[in-house]
Amino acid sequence: MSSLRSPVNSLSGLERTLDTVPDKVPITIIGGGVVGLAIANELAGSQTRQKGVVVLEKHKNLGEEQSGRSSGVIHAGIYYSPGSKKAVHCVEGNRLMYEFCTHYEVPHAQIGKYVVALNEEEDKKLLPLHQQATENGVQGIKYLRGKEISEREPNVTAYSALFFPSTGIVETAAFLKTLAGLAQQQGAHILKDRKVVEIEPRNGTFRLTVESREGRESFDTEFLINAAGLYADEIATMVNPENDYLILPCRGEFTTFNSWKRPGLEVKANIYPVPVWREVNGLSYLAPGVHLTPTFEYAGDGAGTGNTGGAAIIGRTINVGPAAKTVARKDDYETDRYNVGIFYDLMERISPHLQLEDLQLGHAGIWADLKGTKDFLFTRDKKYDNCYHLLGTGSPAFTSCLSIAKEVGAAYTR
Repeated sequence: MSSLRSPVNSLSGLERTLDTVPDKVPITIIGGGVVGLAIANELAGSQTRQKGVVVLEKHKNLGEEQSGRSSGVIHAGIYYSPGSKKAVHCVEGNRLMYEFCTHYEVPHAQIGKYVVALNEEEDKKLLPLHQQATENGVQGIKYLRGKEISEREPNVTAYSALFFPSTGIVETAAFLKTLAGLAQQQGAHILKDRKVVEIEPRNGTFRLTVESREGRESFDTEFLINAAGLYADEIATMVNPENDYLILPCRGEFTTFNSWKRPGLEVKANIYPVPVWREVNGLSYLAPGVHLTPTFEYAGDGAGTGNTGGAAIIGRTINVGPAAKTVARKDDYETDRYNVGIFYDLMERISPHLQLEDLQLGHAGIWADLKGTKDFLFTRDKKYDNCYHLLGTGSPAFTSCLSIAKEVGAAYTR
């Protein structure tokens, strides 16, 4: 799979959009990823429906950046400091995600996750992880010994593991499509191929200038929501040059393998190593590490598996990653990619049946870390109360998006 394309199915042609921007828009959301779409759905479906919501997406398809290039994991909320926005929104977002996907028949599966310790020393690190996850509100955690793990997962060898049943996977393209469709049914408008190039505050509103293949157009908006992901810092500076937010792009690279290639390669759940503390840009954080994640595919006979809904089934392709790399540009998916040998070296102890020749290069994504914090930052602009910024929306923003949208909705109505 080429890393130049998002791995999600194309969303083009599946959303009804306006041809032109109205002269005045009550609520404008910049960014058509899962966070922006979830906010649009929340606001359009609330008492603000009569106000009118417009989503601006600079790409011709939705979810072209972080959302479409995610691993598709529904995270449990175990790696984040108790009380942090990431911890709170991930745990609540996990619950909301399952409710949403079940109700709207979005392909998903609560397959669980093993964090595996390879020896007695790594086993000692499971207890503090268990304690932190429990403090965050993660439920149903089980401690397993090596034999129990190998009985459940024949492609995994471990000394011990923690099993988190609330972790799952979701078909990212279907989730995006459903969010977009629901928002539009409730009156929101999505305008793709609209890049914001200028924002001028004026008399309690904002004058936005957007650029498309058809040229430039300008309109006024009463309330502005900055959900631009990787480019949220640049939008914040357009709103208020005194803002000094800085997004630091970090690329996550994947390889894949075919779990049906031969017996012993099957993977039923997410398989993670014991996390380690890392320091990046002066900040310490608990890094999940390169892991194994099953993915969805569509069966031609319409068969379904578990609660995956319709013809989507857990398929043969297993994602291995992401391996992180700091990059200079927010759109650099290709320069100096890791070779598959690096992924093999990381996984061979956990997955002894895996061979180097099984792996092939997969997709790459870039997530938005905010300088100075490893947490989300959601805040009104320092100067303009009618502008709300969402910054640092890397992982677990996908899992958290429905919970994040509720916080934004509450901030708007205050």
